[in-house]
Amino acid sequence: LSEPNGSLREVTRTIRLPFAPREMLFIDAASRLIVADAFGNRLAVIDPSTDRIESVRELPAHGIRQLRLHPTKPRLVMTHQMLSRLAHTTFDDVHW
Repeated sequence: LSEPNGSLREVTRTIRLPFAPREMLFIDAASRLIVADAFGNRLAVIDPSTDRIESVRELPAHGIRQLRLHPTKPRLVMTHQMLSRLAHTTFDDVHW
């Protein structure tokens, strides 16, 4: 694992997830860990004290990155892409 400043952390345990993990964020004074799907649309909520997956949630999102807590509201904020079945690989659809 690595910190935002690039320093490395030691791996102390491993938890199996139903997806390949990428972004992670501790919340609630480190009593919960949010893990984003590296290639899909899912987030896992983990209790790090028991190594138990509390829930896996699907979002209308793809390519989830940059998990952060909102500075003034109790909300998780992230960047992501949205896929549309109606979009075509034409200039106008890709441009907009």
